[in-house]
Amino acid sequence: MSVDVLAVLSRRVPGTPIWFGAYTRSWWALIPPPVGWRLIEALDPEELTRAIINARSWPWPAGALPPR
Repeated sequence: MSVDVLAVLSRRVPGTPIWFGAYTRSWWALIPPPVGWRLIEALDPEELTRAIINARSWPWPAGALPPR
């Protein structure tokens, strides 16, 4: 039995464009947080869901940006 992961993700976050990158082998979402549009990349659907939910906390995950 196969689960349509894209359909499940679309139900979790309706109105959010979500796709799987065949070249990058990553999950992607384009979300409109209060500061403007943001592109999110994740290794799996669960990580993508957490990143979307925590999108107001930037960077995601915490400490993701390299030190200056």
